[in-house]
Amino acid sequence: MNVFVFMRAYNSEYYVAIQQIINKVLETQGKVFFPKLVESDILKAFQFIPQLVFWDTEKPLGKDVDLVISLGGDGTLLATVDLILDANIPVIGINFGRLGFLSYTSKEDLVLVLENFIEKNYTLSHRTVLEIINSKELVGKTFYALNDVSIHKIDTGNMIFVKTFINGTYLNAYWSDGIIISTPTGSTAYNLSCGGAILAPETQNFIITPISPHNLSARPIVIPDSSVVSFLPEGRTKRFAVSADSKHFFLEKEAEILVKKAPFTIPFLQMPEDNFFSILREKMKWGDDLRNEMQKN
Repeated sequence: MNVFVFMRAYNSEYYVAIQQIINKVLETQGKVFFPKLVESDILKAFQFIPQLVFWDTEKPLGKDVDLVISLGGDGTLLATVDLILDANIPVIGINFGRLGFLSYTSKEDLVLVLENFIEKNYTLSHRTVLEIINSKELVGKTFYALNDVSIHKIDTGNMIFVKTFINGTYLNAYWSDGIIISTPTGSTAYNLSCGGAILAPETQNFIITPISPHNLSARPIVIPDSSVVSFLPEGRTKRFAVSADSKHFFLEKEAEILVKKAPFTIPFLQMPEDNFFSILREKMKWGDDLRNEMQKN
């Protein structure tokens, strides 16, 4: 079993978890991969072990990695998308952050996760990814997002005007602070805070949600994830900010953004007891009502 341990920076809080991963992987005669940027920290914290490999995360992983374990919060897990891409490698997040809605597995359960993976006692939840089709043409790089793609105003004093098309058919023109297109995975993130619906992970849809719209009739809309969506932002400002999860670039006025479903999914590793709705209730306090507890009694 070869495992990639992903982190954005080394933290001494990770020591026990990393040691547990190394011990379990070495039992299987496998290798443990780390981002090259933490190489010096890992070599200081752990004795030299030939089975440790340091990987340049600017390059996607190959098929020789069996599992990616993300140490941190939800943002760290989102950053694994560009590492995994179409390699179909399962990923699981071990929560060292705050909310931990995506990285919901506790560090106390890490050894159990590894044992279940070795014994193939798990399921996979294949998560849809967004692709900005023309970002390579615009800024020289293809942008992918597991949660959402959004267009924002830069000038805080003015709204922007975003013309939106679905498969070439005009949908609406949104006067707002910006607009979001979200996957089901991202429905509980920025989309939710802007009033969008929650979608179960298996739902084959996207959600388009305006950010602080200046029109009460401008409501979020759910569309099939087979759609190609184009956004054409206009306004008094000459540039707009485009975000794909935590990655950003700037868009010139009247330049179009094209978004579609990526040709691959990211498989989330799920343990037998994992359940989206129980996580939703626990992490988001969704439907939390004192009367529910009183009813049990």
